[in-house]
Amino acid sequence: MIIGRDLSHSLFYKMVLIIVFATSLVALILLRYNANAQFELITMVGVFYILWGSLFHLHKRNLNLKVLGEYLSIGLLIIAVGFILVGNK
Repeated sequence: MIIGRDLSHSLFYKMVLIIVFATSLVALILLRYNANAQFELITMVGVFYILWGSLFHLHKRNLNLKVLGEYLSIGLLIIAVGFILVGNK
């Protein structure tokens, strides 16, 4: 059944995203005294989000420049906000 398989893949991708974000949040808290490590982690999360979104939509066969641009914008926003927040310590 194709619909069930697509739903399970979609759920898998979303669970990976949630797990990475939750783990990263815990890591940010544990690294609260190391601004460099925090910024590196935030940068990795931003890059991961761009790659995750690209793979997710590639799998769904609806990846286009608009979608890629949205993920790229949000990923870069994550990195920029992280830089601003970590840089203020």
